Amino acid sequence: MSEPKDPIEIKLGILGEKMRLLKIEWDLFFAGQRKIPPVREMTDLGTLARSLKAAPIADHAFRFRLDTLYSSYISMRELWNKRLQRQEDGGPRPRLRLPRAGETVPGEIVISDPASQQNRIKTLFQEFLAQSDPERVKRLEFQVFAANIAQQVEALIRKTECRGVQLRIQLEDGKVKVKAKPLKGV
Repeated sequence: MSEPKDPIEIKLGILGEKMRLLKIEWDLFFAGQRKIPPVREMTDLGTLARSLKAAPIADHAFRFRLDTLYSSYISMRELWNKRLQRQEDGGPRPRLRLPRAGETVPGEIVISDPASQQNRIKTLFQEFLAQSDPERVKRLEFQVFAANIAQQVEALIRKTECRGVQLRIQLEDGKVKVKAKPLKGV
């Protein structure tokens, strides 16, 4: 039987997860996939972070973890505010570097053998969940997603005689989809 977790440890876990999700939301906004910046979520996260910062925490490990998370939140908040201000002022947007041959961009993976590359499919699954409407994917299980991807990859490899398939998450007609492209030289 496992020992019950400390309430502060649980709250720190929640804070860390909310920070991760907020970073994804900001990345989606700056990439043009969200129309409205996640300001409300940032405010909610700030409230949670400040309330934890003000709480008396005797355990030094928890205090260190909180200080680290809080510093990361402050840094990210300042970065997002600067980028948002630059975007509103019509300033230059950061240039996106195009991938070189054989290189993938974030949100893209290459699969040549689905059975041995489950970690890549899991990464694609997490990206798919992060960009999807939570209500539409709340019952989607990884095993079902992975089996579907494996079936599509194997069919595409047989059909086109390619050596691998590049998969990427794409927003199309308001829906998040996985797009596949056969690659000859993988």
